[in-house]
Amino acid sequence: MADDGSGSVSLRRLVTEPTPLAHACAMVFLAVVFHIISLRIGVQTGSSLFLGFMMAYLVFSISIVQRLIGWSRGPLFSIVAVSLLGLLAGYFVYQYPDATILITFLFPVVAAVKGGLLLAGLRGRSVESRPGVATRILTGSAVLFHSFRGVMLLFLVWWFGFGAKSISSTEPTRVFYWTSLYLGVMVFGYLIRKWSIPAEHPHPARAKGLAGLSILLIDWSAVSSLRMLDEGHVTATMFEELFMFGLTVVIVLWSRTGSRFSHERLSMVLSFGFAYVIAYAGSISTISVSSDLNVAGVLGVGHALTAIVMALFVIPAVRRLRAGDSEVLLGSESSH
Repeated sequence: MADDGSGSVSLRRLVTEPTPLAHACAMVFLAVVFHIISLRIGVQTGSSLFLGFMMAYLVFSISIVQRLIGWSRGPLFSIVAVSLLGLLAGYFVYQYPDATILITFLFPVVAAVKGGLLLAGLRGRSVESRPGVATRILTGSAVLFHSFRGVMLLFLVWWFGFGAKSISSTEPTRVFYWTSLYLGVMVFGYLIRKWSIPAEHPHPARAKGLAGLSILLIDWSAVSSLRMLDEGHVTATMFEELFMFGLTVVIVLWSRTGSRFSHERLSMVLSFGFAYVIAYAGSISTISVSSDLNVAGVLGVGHALTAIVMALFVIPAVRRLRAGDSEVLLGSESSH
């Protein structure tokens, strides 16, 4: 797994190893099983299992544990070892019923972290390389960028909010809050770009790309949140949530295309990632089973938190990237 004996490895290469892939498949299966257990047997049992396996993957990040049952071991041996740790930890959590309440408080944290991961992934890619041609064309001009946003959001509001029908055949209440969302998101995106990239100063294309792609993700998260809270179709929501999780993973991997880190560090990060996914799935399952909210409603709140976190931190992220680019530019000018 090391790269040419240098002791370093790329995140993409580590994720595509047989053992991490097997863990990912097993995690999807276990999350579904634990949710069914929460529904059929009891929320305390399901929550204990979710918390137990989350703790198991946190233990999995310890270097000595990695050497014993880590990613370099065979898939079957590693999965069985982590499962035994998870079941043991879940058994101890089950002895303290109040401890299972903790997983419900994890939901706002993990939903907010998803926004941070998306923003960190985009920023990491912006630091490592310049944006592609399509990104430069889309985000280079403010007029073109906001025109594209306006058309895209208009289509999404018409499709999800008005049911692909005319406004006259839609309830006035739905017209009001979907129209309010459209106007609010458009104005907010305009202000984010304006405040992070002032028009009177020329800035690198990568700063515009970071701001633009972040704003598009905020737009999508806001529309997705209202759709889930408004419609609540569980099947469509599950597909959309899988898409968002897949997009988060792709962005994080894409952001580190040329990066090399120590195997020990990446193994720890990957273990934290699996613990995060278990915590996210467990918190959604527990809240939906133990309250009147359905899964779609819970995920809608999560997407709103994701959009809020990205909106709060995108301007500092772009400004720090812009400052770094300015330092590089001044250094290159002074050398000539």
